Parts: sequence; structure tokens; C-alpha cells
Amino acid sequence: MGLRGDAAIVGIAEYKPERRSSRAPKFHLEQWTDLAKAALDDAGIHPSEVNGICANRLAESDSFAPSTILEYLGIPMNFGEMVDLGGATA
Repeated sequence: MGLRGDAAIVGIAEYKPERRSSRAPKFHLEQWTDLAKAALDDAGIHPSEVNGICANRLAESDSFAPSTILEYLGIPMNFGEMVDLGGATA
């Protein structure tokens, strides 16, 4: 049994690696917004097609980070997973 056909990574996004950031500082939620939009654009899908998220800790929320992120993005959540495994984050 597995997730074959039920789940897929179809888009990715990341900020350009820099020794010293050339961008203005942003809250984690703002970074999530930038990167989520870029990943969805990369995948060619609309946010309404997203029904869940796996996320790690979030500085702006002490409680369930996936709910906070999706609420901020305006996406309803059917699945949320908080990945907190030390060095093996989402």
C-alpha cells in the first residue's frame, strides 16, 4: 500500500541562496506566501486545487503551523502535518 497516484510533488520554489540577503526582511508567513505562489506557478495549478500542507515550525504561531499558513493563504485545509524532526524538516 502506498500513495501512488494519491500524492505528488508537482512544483518547487526557493529563494536564491545568498551569503548576505539582498532582500528586505520578511515574516515567515510572508515568505510562505512568496514561495507557495512560486511553487504553484511552477506546477501550473490554482490554489483552489490545494487541499493540504506539510510544514515545519513557524515563528508567528506557537500552535498548529499548517492551519496558520493555509488560513493566511486563504486555502481551506483538508490535511495538515507538522513535521518536527530536528534536522529532517519538511
